[in-house]
Order: sequence, then C-alpha cells, then structure tokens
Amino acid sequence: MIVWLWDASGPASSACGVSRDPVDARDAAGARLASGTATAATVQAATLVTSPDKTPPHYARFGSTWQATRISDGEIRWHEQAATSATQPPAAQGLK
Repeated sequence: MIVWLWDASGPASSACGVSRDPVDARDAAGARLASGTATAATVQAATLVTSPDKTPPHYARFGSTWQATRISDGEIRWHEQAATSATQPPAAQGLK
C-alpha cells in the first residue's frame, strides 16, 4: 500500500503526518504553510517496510518529493523535485 508522508516545519512549530492520497497530504502540509505556522512543507510517497528479523517496521520514501512555496496572501505553490535513486516502491526494488 502506498501512502503519502507530509512534513511542515518552522520556527513556531513542526508537524507531520501520513495520508492516503497526495491531495490530502498537500492540503494538510499546505494549510500549515498558509497559516504561517510553518515555513517549509514537503510531501512524498512511501510504503511500509517490514522484515522478518528484528528491524522495526518503517516507511520507506520513494519517487519525487513535492516542496511547497508560500506566495503572497497565503497562496501555496507546489514544485516537484527530481526523484532520488529510489524511483520505485521498495517492494519493486526487491525489499520486503
């Protein structure tokens, strides 16, 4: 299952979350940026990685990162940042 991780941070506070789709993730992170409580916001796809050994389950980010910019009057613009080496979900890369 693919989820969308969002982060919004700033001098006043920081917040993060997990959403089912990218629109909800952008809305959540963007709302904090628009309100002025955050100065940076990002969204990226992730999948839950589990292992039979004692490694704790964790989210592995993949694909492009979306970064937000606050423009005048609280308007938010999202910009896609090039994907890193992990362009596919981890399961597709042989991780389980």
